[in-house]
Amino acid sequence: MSKTNSTTVVTDASAPGSLPFVDIRPSDFGDLVSVTRQVATECGWIVATPAGPMVLGYKQAKSILRDPNWYSVLAGISMLDRMDSISTDLENLLARARVSIPEAPTNLKIRPNVLSVEGEDHLRLRRLVNSSFTSGGADRLRPFMRQHANDLVERLCSDGGGDLIANFCRPYPIPIICRLLGADDRDWQLFDHWADTIFSALDADTEAVIARLGDVTVAQQELDGYINRLIDEQSGSSREGLIGELVKNHEQDDRLDRDELVAMVEAILLAGTDTTRNQLGATLAVLGDHPEQYAALRRDRSLIPAAIEESLRYIGAVRTTARLASRDLVVDGVLFPAGTTVLVGLHAAGLNEANDSDGYRFEIERSQSCPHLAFGSGAHHCLGAFLA
Repeated sequence: MSKTNSTTVVTDASAPGSLPFVDIRPSDFGDLVSVTRQVATECGWIVATPAGPMVLGYKQAKSILRDPNWYSVLAGISMLDRMDSISTDLENLLARARVSIPEAPTNLKIRPNVLSVEGEDHLRLRRLVNSSFTSGGADRLRPFMRQHANDLVERLCSDGGGDLIANFCRPYPIPIICRLLGADDRDWQLFDHWADTIFSALDADTEAVIARLGDVTVAQQELDGYINRLIDEQSGSSREGLIGELVKNHEQDDRLDRDELVAMVEAILLAGTDTTRNQLGATLAVLGDHPEQYAALRRDRSLIPAAIEESLRYIGAVRTTARLASRDLVVDGVLFPAGTTVLVGLHAAGLNEANDSDGYRFEIERSQSCPHLAFGSGAHHCLGAFLA
């Protein structure tokens, strides 16, 4: 136990045995929704895991995501990369961080982007790029989105069927993002390969990650070269595309420098590719598991928006994010000492927050909407949510 003042005693999340322990192993989960329900019912809104404390409650997760005193872990890694230029206090904070950050090759260092910076640096980057991520910008792409989806489905039909993941979910998002950026959408297989390879560095199997570091390095270098050529081609040209907009965007004579521009384009390309194809697959899977609701959706297309929101909540592709306590912080009676890394269960939080008290059920015709955190919340809310 730890006292934060003379009258309040709170649970110390870092103290051994202070929280219910759950040995989370995704390979053991036959039904993630049922497992989440059981853990939340038996343990409450927070548990200890081998990777650190994990927040399951919606209210607490949203509070952490919206509090600027909680840093993104990518920002923490980025700060470690610049350790020689940060304050001693921050160096000590990161050294105490309860997260294992493997040493990365120099050319895999994290560039400054909206995911890897905090505070004024983060506000500056968001300010410079926000105007390029509006609903109007997404609307301009919708005719191509529909035509592209129709083409993929027609090809499946003409072939007499096929694998929905390989033949629809994988090839769908990348050409759209290429159009958004102003790249050639015929290069989508290149981006698909780079996304697969680079994201393999996030695999939970440490030995497999180490074995693939060479491939990851090559993929990162190839992607860097491609993006730099795109920037050169679009700088000063009248060609439409997000890269050209980002080159021209400025705020009181402030603009993105080359590293920031490359980092922004790569983050959009990689994150948008991986999450979209995975969410498409997850949504098709849950509709396949609930044929009666799929039938209702076919009968009444006005249910589509609700079905999308419900699938994001019930089977969101991004299950967890992480935050680093920049100082001693208390959330709902639990103390997180400075340097504590917390897993924020975006998926679990959405399951736990339902107005009809049954968030563990997939239901596209709920009488009341059920919120979710599939796009995060707070300062790091998904930049591409309109496009998604």
